Amino acid sequence: MQELVKFEFYRIHNCGYYKYNNPKPKYGSIEEILSDIQKWGQPKSIIKTKLYEPVNDRLPVYLFKSIPSKTSKDWLLVMWNEVPSTNSKVASIVGSSTVANPTVVLNSVRSGSIPGFPTYFWFIPEKNMFASIKFRNRTNTGQGAMRAYIEAALERISSFVHKDPNSGEILGYAPPNAQPEKLYPKFRTFRAQKSAEMDKIINNASRIGKVYFKDTLKLTQTIDKKWWQTGLRKIGLGDSYENKRTQDVKMKYEFIPKLLTKKDVKSMIKEWKNLKQNGWNDYGFSMKGDSNSILWLSKSLIKADADLDVIWQNSEIVEPYSLLEQLNLHRDTILNKI
Repeated sequence: MQELVKFEFYRIHNCGYYKYNNPKPKYGSIEEILSDIQKWGQPKSIIKTKLYEPVNDRLPVYLFKSIPSKTSKDWLLVMWNEVPSTNSKVASIVGSSTVANPTVVLNSVRSGSIPGFPTYFWFIPEKNMFASIKFRNRTNTGQGAMRAYIEAALERISSFVHKDPNSGEILGYAPPNAQPEKLYPKFRTFRAQKSAEMDKIINNASRIGKVYFKDTLKLTQTIDKKWWQTGLRKIGLGDSYENKRTQDVKMKYEFIPKLLTKKDVKSMIKEWKNLKQNGWNDYGFSMKGDSNSILWLSKSLIKADADLDVIWQNSEIVEPYSLLEQLNLHRDTILNKI
């Protein structure tokens, strides 16, 4: 059955093994690490494909599938992202219950199963890019977890890893049968952008009349909370309003710069790239005398969509092999949109 599938594209900035302070990899490529992940994971049970212990608010991620295309050098990578559970139960809230009296239920998790959800990534090595694939109303692409997974694979299980046969200690990185070297495994990506739109903003830096900034304040953080409380007082709302807000507050503000240079704009673009891309956080620019036309940086991000014949194995899983066939079939159409 055909349905609209959305793609968000990323560029691969680093992938492989690097000497200190050298921007070019000594060894490694995205094709090689995806192939290594496939060979390493194929005989394993899912539970044994976890490559790193999660830190902070990141949850475990597992390998679901790594599949090469038969008609191109593309790959489809599918990850399984674990969700929190308590004593083999997953919490959910009854949607019809009230805020005054919310009802939370615990749904049993089958013994030995891993509660979670899949995320899908289409790698296009010849363009040094990949796309996160979104179906229906799903918003979590799992891109950060996937990126950490590939970097952990480079570090621990690729064909370039040399280990002490007795202790298992990593001795260095090199092709098989070569002398291991002290190199640094890296996998870095950033959202792909339309360079023409970026260049338009940079080249018109001196004409920029206003800069707009949309941000999400984390009110669990002291600095953000103080900023928010000060703003409330300035517009006549006291501390009592604190009881009516959520933990995250979306803010939009603007300023009129005296004069911006190309260097200033490039610096702001760099800062924006480091923001969490959540559909809200953004930078915008309007030219002097035309404040109604705002050039938002998020509009320069490369996206595409296509109607694909998607086969759902169940309400959560898209069948990976049929998905890759559809990507092969519609490859040129999708890539022509970017």
